[in-house]
Amino acid sequence: MSFRRAEKAEEQAVLSYFEKDMKNCLYSYIDLKKYGMDNENLSIYINGSGEEEIQTLATKYYNGLTLYHNTEVPFHAKDALTLIHSLAPSMINGRTDLIKAIEPYLRSYKREDGFVTEWKREPSQGVREENAILRAGEEEFLEIAKLICSDEGLGGHYEPEELKAQLLERRREGFGRNYIIKEDERIVCHGATYAEIPEAAVISGIITREGYRGRGLAYGVVNELCRDLGNEGKKVFLFYYTEEAGRLYHKLGFEKGALWSKLVKLPCVVM
Repeated sequence: MSFRRAEKAEEQAVLSYFEKDMKNCLYSYIDLKKYGMDNENLSIYINGSGEEEIQTLATKYYNGLTLYHNTEVPFHAKDALTLIHSLAPSMINGRTDLIKAIEPYLRSYKREDGFVTEWKREPSQGVREENAILRAGEEEFLEIAKLICSDEGLGGHYEPEELKAQLLERRREGFGRNYIIKEDERIVCHGATYAEIPEAAVISGIITREGYRGRGLAYGVVNELCRDLGNEGKKVFLFYYTEEAGRLYHKLGFEKGALWSKLVKLPCVVM
Protein backbone atom coordinates (compact mmCIF):
# COMPACT_ATOMS: atom_id res chain seq x y z
CA MET A 1 0.00 0.00 0.00
CA SER A 2 1.48 3.33 -1.02
CA PHE A 3 0.59 7.00 -0.84
CA ARG A 4 -1.30 8.54 -3.74
CA ARG A 5 -2.01 12.17 -4.45
CA ALA A 6 -5.49 13.22 -3.34
CA GLU A 7 -7.93 14.43 -5.97
CA LYS A 8 -10.05 17.58 -5.87
CA ALA A 9 -13.20 15.51 -5.37
CA GLU A 10 -11.74 14.19 -2.09
CA GLU A 11 -11.11 17.62 -0.57
CA GLN A 12 -14.13 17.57 1.77
CA ALA A 13 -13.38 14.03 2.95
CA VAL A 14 -9.82 15.05 3.80
CA LEU A 15 -11.03 18.17 5.66
CA SER A 16 -13.49 16.05 7.64
CA TYR A 17 -10.68 13.66 8.60
CA PHE A 18 -8.54 16.58 9.80
CA GLU A 19 -11.45 18.08 11.76
CA LYS A 20 -11.61 15.05 14.05
CA ASP A 21 -8.40 16.16 15.76
CA MET A 22 -7.50 19.63 14.49
CA LYS A 23 -4.80 20.37 17.08
CA ASN A 24 -2.62 17.56 15.73
CA CYS A 25 -2.90 18.67 12.09
CA LEU A 26 -3.21 22.44 12.37
CA TYR A 27 -1.18 23.57 9.40
CA SER A 28 -2.52 20.80 7.17
CA TYR A 29 -6.13 21.64 8.01
CA ILE A 30 -5.74 25.41 7.82
CA ASP A 31 -3.67 25.33 4.60
CA LEU A 32 -6.20 23.08 2.87
CA LYS A 33 -9.19 25.08 4.08
CA LYS A 34 -7.57 28.33 2.96
CA TYR A 35 -6.06 27.31 -0.37
CA GLY A 36 -7.83 24.14 -1.48
CA MET A 37 -6.25 21.45 -3.60
CA ASP A 38 -5.88 23.74 -6.62
CA ASN A 39 -2.98 25.64 -5.05
CA GLU A 40 0.30 24.84 -6.80
CA ASN A 41 2.28 24.97 -3.53
CA LEU A 42 -0.02 22.56 -1.64
CA SER A 43 -0.27 18.80 -2.19
CA ILE A 44 -2.11 16.19 -0.12
CA TYR A 45 -1.16 12.50 -0.22
CA ILE A 46 -3.42 9.70 1.07
CA ASN A 47 -2.45 6.29 2.44
CA GLY A 48 -5.28 3.84 3.10
CA SER A 49 -7.19 0.78 1.93
CA GLY A 50 -10.35 -1.21 2.54
CA GLU A 51 -12.83 0.25 5.00
CA GLU A 52 -10.21 2.76 6.14
CA GLU A 53 -9.96 4.69 2.88
CA ILE A 54 -7.99 7.39 4.66
CA GLN A 55 -5.49 6.25 7.27
CA THR A 56 -2.49 8.55 6.96
CA LEU A 57 -2.36 11.96 5.32
CA ALA A 58 0.79 13.74 4.22
CA THR A 59 0.59 17.45 3.42
CA LYS A 60 3.33 19.08 1.39
CA TYR A 61 3.35 22.89 1.52
CA TYR A 62 6.26 24.42 -0.36
CA ASN A 63 9.13 22.18 0.79
CA GLY A 64 7.78 21.11 4.18
CA LEU A 65 5.87 17.89 4.87
CA THR A 66 3.40 17.20 7.69
CA LEU A 67 2.24 13.68 8.60
CA TYR A 68 -1.12 12.98 10.23
CA HIS A 69 -2.56 9.63 11.34
CA ASN A 70 -5.77 9.30 13.36
CA THR A 71 -6.99 5.73 13.32
CA GLU A 72 -6.50 2.45 15.19
CA VAL A 73 -4.99 0.96 12.04
CA PRO A 74 -1.18 0.83 12.45
CA PHE A 75 0.89 3.62 10.96
CA HIS A 76 2.82 2.31 7.93
CA ALA A 77 6.23 3.89 8.35
CA LYS A 78 7.68 2.21 5.25
CA ASP A 79 5.04 3.84 3.04
CA ALA A 80 5.74 7.22 4.62
CA LEU A 81 9.47 6.77 4.04
CA THR A 82 8.93 5.95 0.36
CA LEU A 83 6.98 9.19 -0.02
CA ILE A 84 9.59 11.18 1.91
CA HIS A 85 12.42 9.90 -0.26
CA SER A 86 10.50 10.86 -3.41
CA LEU A 87 9.63 14.36 -2.20
CA ALA A 88 12.88 15.15 -0.29
CA PRO A 89 11.31 17.75 2.04
CA SER A 90 13.52 20.13 4.00
CA MET A 91 11.41 19.58 7.14
CA ILE A 92 8.98 16.90 8.33
CA ASN A 93 6.44 17.59 11.10
CA GLY A 94 4.03 15.41 13.00
CA ARG A 95 2.99 13.89 16.30
CA THR A 96 6.05 12.65 18.15
CA ASP A 97 5.08 8.98 17.84
CA LEU A 98 4.91 9.27 14.04
CA ILE A 99 8.20 11.14 13.75
CA LYS A 100 10.01 8.64 16.02
CA ALA A 101 8.77 5.79 13.82
CA ILE A 102 10.53 7.18 10.74
CA GLU A 103 13.53 8.94 12.31
CA PRO A 104 15.89 5.89 12.45
CA TYR A 105 15.75 5.66 8.66
CA LEU A 106 16.40 9.34 7.96
CA ARG A 107 19.97 9.96 9.01
CA SER A 108 20.20 13.22 7.09
CA TYR A 109 17.60 14.81 9.39
CA LYS A 110 17.80 16.05 12.99
CA ARG A 111 14.85 15.64 15.35
CA GLU A 112 13.49 18.32 17.69
CA ASP A 113 10.75 17.53 20.21
CA GLY A 114 8.20 19.99 21.47
CA PHE A 115 4.53 20.66 22.03
CA VAL A 116 1.53 22.07 20.22
CA THR A 117 -0.49 24.23 22.59
CA GLU A 118 -3.58 26.43 22.67
CA TRP A 119 -4.13 29.87 24.21
CA LYS A 120 -6.86 29.67 26.86
CA ARG A 121 -7.25 33.22 28.16
CA GLU A 122 -10.20 35.42 27.35
CA PRO A 123 -9.38 38.28 24.97
CA SER A 124 -8.60 41.56 26.72
CA GLN A 125 -10.80 44.55 26.04
CA GLY A 126 -8.59 46.93 28.00
CA VAL A 127 -6.29 49.68 26.80
CA ARG A 128 -3.10 48.48 25.16
CA GLU A 129 0.13 48.95 27.01
CA GLU A 130 2.49 51.60 25.70
CA ASN A 131 5.04 49.86 23.51
CA ALA A 132 6.68 50.01 20.13
CA ILE A 133 4.89 47.02 18.60
CA LEU A 134 4.16 47.71 14.93
CA ARG A 135 2.66 45.93 11.95
CA ALA A 136 5.52 45.18 9.57
CA GLY A 137 5.51 46.75 6.13
CA GLU A 138 6.33 44.69 3.06
CA GLU A 139 9.63 46.50 2.66
CA GLU A 140 10.70 44.99 6.00
CA PHE A 141 10.05 41.36 5.09
CA LEU A 142 13.56 40.58 3.84
CA GLU A 143 15.01 41.85 7.14
CA ILE A 144 12.46 39.72 8.99
CA ALA A 145 13.37 36.67 6.91
CA LYS A 146 17.09 37.16 7.55
CA LEU A 147 16.45 37.47 11.30
CA ILE A 148 14.41 34.25 11.37
CA CYS A 149 16.97 32.40 9.24
CA SER A 150 19.74 33.41 11.67
CA ASP A 151 18.24 30.94 14.16
CA GLU A 152 19.01 27.40 12.95
CA GLY A 153 16.12 25.78 14.78
CA LEU A 154 13.57 28.37 13.70
CA GLY A 155 14.53 29.14 10.12
CA GLY A 156 17.72 27.28 9.29
CA HIS A 157 15.97 25.15 6.66
CA TYR A 158 15.01 28.28 4.65
CA GLU A 159 16.88 30.67 2.42
CA PRO A 160 15.97 34.30 3.29
CA GLU A 161 14.55 35.09 -0.15
CA GLU A 162 12.44 31.91 -0.06
CA LEU A 163 11.06 32.75 3.38
CA LYS A 164 10.42 36.36 2.39
CA ALA A 165 8.31 35.16 -0.54
CA GLN A 166 6.24 32.91 1.73
CA LEU A 167 5.68 35.66 4.29
CA LEU A 168 4.64 38.10 1.58
CA GLU A 169 2.23 35.58 0.08
CA ARG A 170 0.61 34.98 3.46
CA ARG A 171 0.25 38.70 4.12
CA ARG A 172 -1.21 39.53 0.71
CA GLU A 173 -3.74 36.71 0.96
CA GLY A 174 -4.83 37.63 4.50
CA PHE A 175 -3.29 34.40 5.75
CA GLY A 176 -0.65 35.93 8.01
CA ARG A 177 0.31 39.07 9.91
CA ASN A 178 3.72 40.17 11.19
CA TYR A 179 4.33 42.24 14.33
CA ILE A 180 7.71 43.79 15.06
CA ILE A 181 9.62 45.95 17.53
CA LYS A 182 12.29 48.25 16.11
CA GLU A 183 15.21 49.84 17.90
CA ASP A 184 18.42 51.37 16.59
CA GLU A 185 16.81 51.51 13.13
CA ARG A 186 16.46 47.74 12.83
CA ILE A 187 14.02 45.00 13.75
CA VAL A 188 14.90 43.54 17.14
CA CYS A 189 11.84 41.35 17.78
CA HIS A 190 9.33 39.62 15.53
CA GLY A 191 6.25 37.45 15.86
CA ALA A 192 3.68 36.42 13.28
CA THR A 193 0.80 34.24 12.35
CA TYR A 194 1.94 31.67 9.81
CA ALA A 195 -1.62 30.50 9.12
CA GLU A 196 -5.04 32.03 9.66
CA ILE A 197 -8.66 31.19 8.92
CA PRO A 198 -11.72 32.87 10.48
CA GLU A 199 -11.87 30.42 13.39
CA ALA A 200 -8.18 29.74 14.12
CA ALA A 201 -4.61 31.00 13.80
CA VAL A 202 -1.12 29.61 14.40
CA ILE A 203 1.55 31.91 15.85
CA SER A 204 5.16 31.30 14.84
CA GLY A 205 8.38 33.04 13.86
CA ILE A 206 8.93 34.38 17.40
CA ILE A 207 12.48 35.70 17.66
CA THR A 208 14.40 38.42 19.47
CA ARG A 209 17.71 39.62 18.07
CA GLU A 210 20.78 38.69 20.11
CA GLY A 211 21.75 41.58 22.37
CA TYR A 212 18.12 42.60 22.96
CA ARG A 213 16.98 39.49 24.81
CA GLY A 214 15.87 39.27 28.42
CA ARG A 215 13.74 42.43 28.26
CA GLY A 216 10.32 40.88 27.68
CA LEU A 217 10.10 41.96 24.03
CA ALA A 218 8.86 38.57 22.79
CA TYR A 219 6.29 38.49 25.61
CA GLY A 220 4.92 41.82 24.42
CA VAL A 221 4.74 40.79 20.77
CA VAL A 222 3.01 37.45 21.45
CA ASN A 223 0.65 39.07 23.95
CA GLU A 224 -0.36 41.64 21.33
CA LEU A 225 -0.92 38.93 18.74
CA CYS A 226 -3.04 36.85 21.13
CA ARG A 227 -5.09 39.87 22.16
CA ASP A 228 -5.84 40.87 18.58
CA LEU A 229 -6.60 37.32 17.44
CA GLY A 230 -8.73 36.61 20.51
CA ASN A 231 -10.73 39.77 19.98
CA GLU A 232 -11.42 38.55 16.45
CA GLY A 233 -12.87 35.33 17.85
CA LYS A 234 -10.05 33.05 16.71
CA LYS A 235 -8.62 30.09 18.58
CA VAL A 236 -4.88 30.65 18.92
CA PHE A 237 -2.26 27.89 18.72
CA LEU A 238 1.52 27.70 18.66
CA PHE A 239 4.35 25.17 18.66
CA TYR A 240 7.40 25.36 20.90
CA TYR A 241 10.54 23.29 21.27
CA THR A 242 12.45 24.56 24.32
CA GLU A 243 11.69 24.75 28.04
CA GLU A 244 12.52 28.46 28.01
CA ALA A 245 9.93 29.10 25.31
CA GLY A 246 7.42 26.94 27.19
CA ARG A 247 7.77 29.06 30.34
CA LEU A 248 7.13 32.22 28.34
CA TYR A 249 4.05 30.86 26.61
CA HIS A 250 2.58 29.39 29.78
CA LYS A 251 2.80 32.84 31.40
CA LEU A 252 0.84 34.19 28.45
CA GLY A 253 -1.95 31.66 28.95
CA PHE A 254 -1.01 28.79 26.66
CA GLU A 255 -1.67 25.30 28.03
CA LYS A 256 0.75 22.46 27.35
CA GLY A 257 -0.73 20.23 24.69
CA ALA A 258 0.17 17.23 22.60
CA LEU A 259 3.71 16.06 21.94
CA TRP A 260 4.96 17.29 18.58
CA SER A 261 8.23 16.80 16.73
CA LYS A 262 9.98 17.94 13.61
CA LEU A 263 12.82 16.56 11.52
CA VAL A 264 15.00 19.23 9.94
CA LYS A 265 17.25 18.29 7.04
CA LEU A 266 20.92 18.73 7.86
CA PRO A 267 23.01 20.82 5.46
CA CYS A 268 25.12 18.89 2.98
CA VAL A 269 28.84 18.94 3.72
CA VAL A 270 31.05 19.15 0.63
CA MET A 271 34.40 17.43 1.16
